[in-house]
Amino acid sequence: PGEGKIGMPGLPGPIGPNGMPGPQGLLGPPGPPGPPGPPGPPGVIDETTIAGLHLQNGGVEGASVPGDGKYGKPQFGRGELSARVMPAFTAILSAAFPPSGMPVKFDKLLFNGHNGYNPSTGIFTCPVPGIYYFAYHVHVKGTNLWVALYKNNVPVTYTYDEYKKGYLDQASGSAVLELRESDQVWIQMPSDQANGLYCTDYIHSSFSGFLLCPT
Repeated sequence: PGEGKIGMPGLPGPIGPNGMPGPQGLLGPPGPPGPPGPPGPPGVIDETTIAGLHLQNGGVEGASVPGDGKYGKPQFGRGELSARVMPAFTAILSAAFPPSGMPVKFDKLLFNGHNGYNPSTGIFTCPVPGIYYFAYHVHVKGTNLWVALYKNNVPVTYTYDEYKKGYLDQASGSAVLELRESDQVWIQMPSDQANGLYCTDYIHSSFSGFLLCPT
């Protein structure tokens, strides 16, 4: 038999039909953030939702206080509650280790708006019904301390510190209370076995309270 040879490649055939679609691929990572949009138009003032009247000079008129004819602070039902007459106080202790079983007399006043706090008795008497915030920050030395915030002779919060000899401890507590007129609030140590309430001229223990919102 004779020796054969490989022939020349043939011409390309026609393109076949499209195959079936493959499965959906995985989601790609998010793209970078786009540029910020243009600023929007100025808002429209709604006089029904702003506590005050806009004046021609662009300012806002406050609520008027009866009797002086001038613009003043907003009223809260029982007359103007300015900083001068707002029920608020802070008092500090001037003598360490006060007696237990009775209100602690924080007798040195730093502020006493409306004179609701009596430094001679250690008792705050509510002059304006409302929601009040009270806090005490005290130092402890010599023995343990158990202290409580009282409302009308009922303890509402307790704080206890187990004193370690040779150290000067600190303790604090606070509460939000709803008070009616003439309700009373004070700090008291319930037990004479845990009465290490301490202070000096440069180490202060304090009692504070102020009106959050009248009712």
